[in-house]
Amino acid sequence: MVTVCPDIEYKNIAICLDTFHKHIIPPRRATWIRTHFCYVCNTVGTEDTRHHYLKNAQRNNLIAYIVCDKCESLVPSLLKLYEETGAYVPDSIYKGIQLNNLAFLRKSRSTPTLPIYIEKGGYINLSTSVPLNEANTIIDSHFARDDSQTRVETNISWLDEMGQELTKTIYLSNLIFHNRRIFGHFIHEGPLAASAQYWHKYIIREYNQANQYSDLSNYIQQKTYGAHIDGLIMSIVYLFWRGELL
Repeated sequence: MVTVCPDIEYKNIAICLDTFHKHIIPPRRATWIRTHFCYVCNTVGTEDTRHHYLKNAQRNNLIAYIVCDKCESLVPSLLKLYEETGAYVPDSIYKGIQLNNLAFLRKSRSTPTLPIYIEKGGYINLSTSVPLNEANTIIDSHFARDDSQTRVETNISWLDEMGQELTKTIYLSNLIFHNRRIFGHFIHEGPLAASAQYWHKYIIREYNQANQYSDLSNYIQQKTYGAHIDGLIMSIVYLFWRGELL
């Protein structure tokens, strides 16, 4: 038996679906919002709306879909479509992955005279969103494109000698190269394969950068007949390559 809903319910659902299919609806900050107002179908109801926060650190910034009862069923699809735009990367891409003791190549900005070195105590903090660039804006995902719009940056945290947490952006190739046990040599070998298709071409480019450096290292090893390359030589190589990896 089919239950016939009142016309007003059909109308609300039709409005939701029409809005949903016409364009991607982004979430918004759940502050200074209108009472009983659904930001998906843009209607005012008689009951409280529901908040569905983004499933990454942006939930700490109260970024959410604010919906009525009728539109609540659309939230999973809205989240997926928003993710496919590249504006949102959920924590789930790192599900089951050990996110500490990560190595990465670092050039100190606070101590410019310090030689480039490999930091081995890095970690990805899924619970914190912090200002990460010169404009003091928050990267709204685990990935962000750099100023050239061709490279992918990610955030990495570590503790300094005083136990204070430091965070900076590095090229994703830096993280891939120094943590092959997690990321492998190709996108399908690691957790980044679960990211939205939007990011795949950029992530593959980062793998290519990391693999080029691996090829360079292997080439040097072959030409030196397997001899140990000391830290000074590798520092020079890093200095040459840092524009691509740092």
